[in-house]
Amino acid sequence: MKRAESTTAAVRRILINEAGNLPNLDQVGGKLHMSKSTLKRRLENESTNFRIICDEVRNLLAQKYLTDTELSVEDIAHLLGYTEMTNFRRAFMRWNKMAPSKFRASS
Repeated sequence: MKRAESTTAAVRRILINEAGNLPNLDQVGGKLHMSKSTLKRRLENESTNFRIICDEVRNLLAQKYLTDTELSVEDIAHLLGYTEMTNFRRAFMRWNKMAPSKFRASS
């Protein structure tokens, strides 16, 4: 991790770089050479947590996939680590106040 880079930015960078296989908290901590508890504490000091960052990255990637690819919503859900498309759809609705199909149509 670069000194000028915040922990939040470093976690975001790792998650985006591993977009096809999002790592968990332990794996991200390992990539940043810190324990899970240290990573959690540093994120808390930056007023965020791992789940919030994961949701931000998943939403960013979902929007990109819906806009820039012909992948089905089910394939996008799978790429983002959702085992059930309905869970992805619910999350996308929470993030964007519209269904993935409607987002794609409006893009």
